[in-house]
Amino acid sequence: MAMVKTTGGYPAPRADIGKALIALVLLVCLPAALPHMVSVGGVSLLGLFSAAVAATMLIGVATNPALGPVTARAAFWLLLFWLYDLLGFAWQPMNLAVAQDNIVWGGFLFTILFSAHVARVSPDLVEMVAAFKWPAVAASGLLMGAAVLFDVGGNAATLLALWPCAQLVADSRSGRAADLIVVLLLLLGMAWLGARIAVGAVLMMLFLLQAVEGRWSNPFRKLSRILAGVAVVIGLFIAASLYISRFRSAFLVGDQAFEIGGIAINTSGRLYWWNVIYDYALEHPWLGWGLDVPTVMEHLDRWSHPHNDYLRLFHHLGLIGLSLWLLFYFRVWRLLLSTARYLWRVAGNRAESRVVYAAFLYFSALAVTMVTDNTIVYSFIMFPLGVYLGVSLGLMDRLWAASVAAGESPSAIADPGAIRSAG
Repeated sequence: MAMVKTTGGYPAPRADIGKALIALVLLVCLPAALPHMVSVGGVSLLGLFSAAVAATMLIGVATNPALGPVTARAAFWLLLFWLYDLLGFAWQPMNLAVAQDNIVWGGFLFTILFSAHVARVSPDLVEMVAAFKWPAVAASGLLMGAAVLFDVGGNAATLLALWPCAQLVADSRSGRAADLIVVLLLLLGMAWLGARIAVGAVLMMLFLLQAVEGRWSNPFRKLSRILAGVAVVIGLFIAASLYISRFRSAFLVGDQAFEIGGIAINTSGRLYWWNVIYDYALEHPWLGWGLDVPTVMEHLDRWSHPHNDYLRLFHHLGLIGLSLWLLFYFRVWRLLLSTARYLWRVAGNRAESRVVYAAFLYFSALAVTMVTDNTIVYSFIMFPLGVYLGVSLGLMDRLWAASVAAGESPSAIADPGAIRSAG
C-alpha cells in the first residue's frame, strides 16, 4: 500500500507551524535534566519548560481538534488515565510533585495528539523526526562526558540516550553499520557511568532487532535471529562487566539486598523502600493515596521518588490508575509492533518504516526503565516519546484513510492482528 502524500486539505503554513512546534519540543528536551539545576520561586526551570510544552501542545490540540480514528482509539485509555489523575485533586492531597506529574502526563498526551495531527497532514514530518537522532546523539554524548568529568547528571544523560539509540537501532535495519557503531559508543558511555537499567534497555533493543524480524513461516531463520540477538546481548553484558569496573560495581557493591544464583546484587536501597511503598499502597489499593510515595519518605534524600514507576502508579492512583496505564501501553505497543512490520514489508527502507520501528523500541525501553527508575515523570523522556508515538499513530491514520479511499477494509489498521496477517 502506498503512503499518502497529500496534506489533507490543510494550508501549508499551518503544517509548517506544527512541524516547527514539534522541533521546538525536541530541542527543549535535549539538555535533559540540566534545567532542573535552576529554580525560579521554588519551581525548577525544567518544571517551567514542561508546563510550557504541555500548554503549547494543549493549545495546538484545541485549535486542531480533529483526530484520526486510530489515534483516537489508541489515546483513549491515556486520556482516561490523565483525567483520573486530574479528578483525584478533588479528594486527594496535592503537592508540587503531584502537580508536576500531572503536567508531564498531560504534556505527554497532548504531544501525542498534536504530533499525530501534524503527521497526518504533513507527511515529511517523519524525516525531520528521524534526523533529530543526531542532535540527540550529540547532546547525550556531551552530557555523559560532563557526568564522567564532574559526576553530575549521569542518570538523566543515559536515559536521554535511549531516544537516539532507538532511532539508530531502527535505522540499522537497512544495513548501515555506522548506526550500530554509534549505539555501541553510547552503550560504552552508559556502562562507564554504571547505568544498569539504560544498558539493559539498549541491549533489549538490539535483541528485539532480531526477535521481531522474519516470518514464522521460516522458523529456523527466526530461531537463528533470536539466538544471535541473545548472544550479542550476553556478550556485550559480559564484556561490560569484565572490563568496566564502575558497571561491575553497580551490581555488586552496595546493599546487596537481592540474590541470584548465590550472587548478591546491589539494589541501592530500592528493595527496602519498595516494600515500604507497596505496604502503604495496599491500604488504599483501588484509588491510591494521590501521592507518589508515603509521606514518611517525601523528605528523605533520594526517596521523594519511588525509583519504580509501577509502584508509583499503584501508590499514587491505585489499581484503577495502574490498569488504565497498562491498557494504554499494551494497545499502543501492539499497534507499533504490527505496523512497523507491515510498513517494512510494503514500504521497505523508508523514513515511515524506521520511525515507527524506533517508536516501538523507545516505547519498549520505557517499560524496562520504569522498573528501577522514575522515567514516567521525566519530561525530557516522555515528550520526545510522545512525538514518536504521535507521528506513528498519524501514519496509521493516513494508512486508514488510504484504505478507505481505495475501497478496502480499514480494519487492517485498527486491528494489529489484521496488519500482521496482511504482511
